[in-house]
Amino acid sequence: MRACENLHNNNLMFDCVVHINTDALKACYQAATASDSKTTDSQRRVMKHIEDGRLISLDRWFRRLLGQ
Repeated sequence: MRACENLHNNNLMFDCVVHINTDALKACYQAATASDSKTTDSQRRVMKHIEDGRLISLDRWFRRLLGQ
């Protein structure tokens, strides 16, 4: 999450951040909704970064490199 939000000179430092398995994160944080009182702000932010494509899986990154 923090790497997705890292700034340098007021610009995002990375185009995207690669996580080995974003599906595992989604499974762990699947209840991450704005109305869920048990969900932390960090969990919601991680889920948002995945949805926005800021946090991508290693598989997706490899496919990008191969142009697929």
